[in-house]
Amino acid sequence: MVRDLALTTGDPHGEFPASFSRFVLPFIYSPHVVSTSDPISESLSYQPIEGFPGAFRRQYLTMETSAALYDRALWLELKRRPEAEAAQFTVPSKSGNLTVEVANPRLALFEWCAGNVPQDANGSGHDPLRTGFLMIDFFFPDPGATLDDLLAVNEHFRFWLRPYEGHGEKSDSEYARYVGGFPAVLAKLTGIDNIDPRNSLHIGRWAPLLELQVAAPGGQIFRLFPDEWREQARVWAGSGKGKTGWVAYSDPRAYVWTCALLEDGSRALVDKQEDDPAKTGHWVRLLNVDRPSADEPSEFEKKWADGLTYRRWEHDSTLYGFNVHAGVMLAKPKDEPPVWRHFAEEYFDQTLLVLYLKVACFQFSRWLSEASTKVRDDRRHRTGHRDPVWEQDLRTLRERFAHLANVYEFPLLSNHQQGIELYERAVKAVNLRTLMKEIRQQVEASHEFLEILADLDEATSARRLGIVATIGLGFALATGFFGMNFLGIGYFRGEWSWAAAKEWVAFVAVLLIALILLALGAVFADTLTGWLDRCVRWFRRKGRSGRQARQGEAKG
Repeated sequence: MVRDLALTTGDPHGEFPASFSRFVLPFIYSPHVVSTSDPISESLSYQPIEGFPGAFRRQYLTMETSAALYDRALWLELKRRPEAEAAQFTVPSKSGNLTVEVANPRLALFEWCAGNVPQDANGSGHDPLRTGFLMIDFFFPDPGATLDDLLAVNEHFRFWLRPYEGHGEKSDSEYARYVGGFPAVLAKLTGIDNIDPRNSLHIGRWAPLLELQVAAPGGQIFRLFPDEWREQARVWAGSGKGKTGWVAYSDPRAYVWTCALLEDGSRALVDKQEDDPAKTGHWVRLLNVDRPSADEPSEFEKKWADGLTYRRWEHDSTLYGFNVHAGVMLAKPKDEPPVWRHFAEEYFDQTLLVLYLKVACFQFSRWLSEASTKVRDDRRHRTGHRDPVWEQDLRTLRERFAHLANVYEFPLLSNHQQGIELYERAVKAVNLRTLMKEIRQQVEASHEFLEILADLDEATSARRLGIVATIGLGFALATGFFGMNFLGIGYFRGEWSWAAAKEWVAFVAVLLIALILLALGAVFADTLTGWLDRCVRWFRRKGRSGRQARQGEAKG
């Protein structure tokens, strides 16, 4: 029998502990300067977060990590009208409808380099290091919500793509009932009144929040990407074909960051059937972002959850867990220490760094694949010719990957032991080290291939120079011979005669022939090299045949 475990509710951004779920959607961005803005966009735009980050939030991390997260990235929050009503909607619950409130969405734009105008501010091109994250917090403002209600919200609102064909398309489906009230929230957040609920089941719940303007610290107004990216993303989400626009990669789930506060913490999960809270059905489903169920977890699920659970503070009824698409905490609603706030801030920030590295790996893999495919399909490369554009792309890729590794791949992330241990859990959960290793090998292999091509070009150039030098040496000797034998007489002695003219004609003719042969030698160096190589091989075969014949005669 499933027990109703009451959550500690309220606004988690206030002074008191409260449960919440944060949905994190990665996207690629290429800032586009906006010359003019309409009144709605001015009042509904992302703006830098005042006082962000606080001193403790910075000092929790090492100095280089803090600089990468907070100085090289731009953190923004959607600013709404002061008189705007709370962004709330209702979801079904056992006790009837339950109110869910949505906090103002936030953005984290990595590699913006806050305070500076981006290099690609005209919206052209894409830098694989420039990944953004849209973060939306859901919470229950009123008492009465249970852990099962939080599980249901997590399960239904994490999808931004269809996880399977036909998902949520029936108007009476459970999924449609849960997300049906969200278009009203979008209207309050974006100022768009004509949002079609039928188009807000998946990508339509997220895309409008990425299409708002960004007010940079320098006073300029940007959009996150060119206009064509918006339509490209929507078309790709429906068909899986064509350009992807702002889509970073094709996981249909947003990353879920959940804080569940119960009066007794993790000990509230223990029952007569299971005395280990990390192996109970509620914990397994919270960690795996599954809907509530009365079924007991299987032995496989228990073992799986146990391996992903961090138990450092289990004696204080606190559990942490990480997997590839979620990070969760279950604890008591304590003010001291404010674990819910640490989870929402410091622990989230360092996990966001892990997600950034993961998405960046996918971007580098995608860029490398597209560049290699282009080369494979280009006829010029099948005939041995080099493409300077492709080579420059690969050099740029290696340079940016080196930047990624040097600036963001930290061996020591924090000065606090728990922060380091949680970071290692998150890294292991997303298999980050394997991803970085594979991308590094691909980038280095591509760079080695470029070096091989360069070496071959140098060798070819050396052969051509050798041929040219050989031909040039012969004609230098010839012209030198003519000069010594008859150019020293006649004209140079001040005598004008037909004999002197003939001497000059002979000299110019020899010089022209030498220049023509030099040019032909440079142009047909490869052909001449091949012909010379065949001649050398032929003489070598003849030499071996002659030696073998003589050796046979000697033996006979």
